[in-house]
Amino acid sequence: MYLVVAVVPYHYIYTAFCKRRWVNCKLLDILDHEFNFDEMDVIVQRILSGQIRVNCDKVPLDYILRDSDLLEHDVHRHELAILDKPIDVVYQDESVLVVNKPPSMPIHPCGQYHHNTLVKILHNEKGMNNLRVIHRLDRMTSGLVLIAKTYDAAMKISRQISDREVVKFYVAEVEGHFKGSIVETDGMEEKSGTPKPVIVDQPLGRLCDKMGLNAVMAESEGGKPSKTSFLPLLFKKPQNADSPGSTIVLARLYTGRTHQVRIHLQYLGFPIVDDPLYNSYDWGETKGAFAKYREPRSELLAVLATSRNRNVYLKSVVSVFDYLFQPFITEEQNCASENKKTREDGDRSSDESTQDSIADANASTDDVSSPPSKKRRLSGVRYYDDSTVNAETLALLEAAYESDCPDCNRRFADPVTSNLVLRLHAYRYSSAEWSYSAPLPDWAVESVTSEELEAQINKLLPLL
Repeated sequence: MYLVVAVVPYHYIYTAFCKRRWVNCKLLDILDHEFNFDEMDVIVQRILSGQIRVNCDKVPLDYILRDSDLLEHDVHRHELAILDKPIDVVYQDESVLVVNKPPSMPIHPCGQYHHNTLVKILHNEKGMNNLRVIHRLDRMTSGLVLIAKTYDAAMKISRQISDREVVKFYVAEVEGHFKGSIVETDGMEEKSGTPKPVIVDQPLGRLCDKMGLNAVMAESEGGKPSKTSFLPLLFKKPQNADSPGSTIVLARLYTGRTHQVRIHLQYLGFPIVDDPLYNSYDWGETKGAFAKYREPRSELLAVLATSRNRNVYLKSVVSVFDYLFQPFITEEQNCASENKKTREDGDRSSDESTQDSIADANASTDDVSSPPSKKRRLSGVRYYDDSTVNAETLALLEAAYESDCPDCNRRFADPVTSNLVLRLHAYRYSSAEWSYSAPLPDWAVESVTSEELEAQINKLLPLL
């Protein structure tokens, strides 16, 4: 896999109008409970500095939000990298565009993504404007996205979806042997008997706004009716004694709740392979199967928050003394800088983890005797190497560095595959008037051909 070179960091102002549930609440509490800040100290510092404002003005820490307030947050934005995969057009005419979205790419600007999003890339690379995305996929989910080019087309297809006139089929790879009528990978022998779909109709609701997590939840607690049916397609035998193997399954969505397929598969005890949210013992001894979640709820949320803190991926803290703009310095200068940095870092904190991080940063500094082409710059951009960046781009990256930006002074590990690719694919959307299908992803056809798996899918579709 290849990562796109991260977008050069830039200043951006997030805005949000005060929601009804925020009225008469403290600004500080809302930012802490509903937004993804690392620590309360960060929120306090940004309010005091005026980076976080209300109605364009600085406000005190005890500010109480009022109806129609406009919140602003001025940040030095570091966009996250995405996979270098094309956006393939499945179909288009004068009113509709259908694309096969690659994994790792959000649809709309959100969080730490703006330019590296579907709509922005279509605009920048294909000159497409005024696009109306009719439905959404999760960032890591691949597959079909329906986009209207006109207002009338958007209203028509949206109405078809809301009236349940659109049939949606997804393909997923789940952990374990999902029993049923399947095709074995060795011999391709089909088991006899008419398979019956496994139907899950558990209501789903929001577990935590801040982490964006949903869960099976009674309607009396805020859960919404949800229904998905599943059929197994292909069992992939274990590669070793510790592996349970995996199953490619076909899913039909009767409703369209957030994370619906992922949670309903978790409920059945067959979570999606490497799902970073719903395939974890953080949920409890059964990984959340049959909604047997860790209790009490406060403990569940605490465990989930700890494992999902982005500082888990923090490799080192890069000091401003790392000579970001002097990549080729003498050995004497380098030693003097490191001695000075060690003393000042020791004055700031005696915490061993902080010192270890700084030590890692020192150790990662390239030997000054290495050829220039082998050097890796210590700047605020997380994913790039001299071998992949030309001189002009490198100058832009280094010029974007800001010493008071937290992300400019931290180094994160490169993202792992499970944080970029979810083994869930929007395969087919159809109505009485049209039908669109996206090519199957690589993980679904590792042991069979696309033609063989599509033939099995087409055979089972009428049963769902």
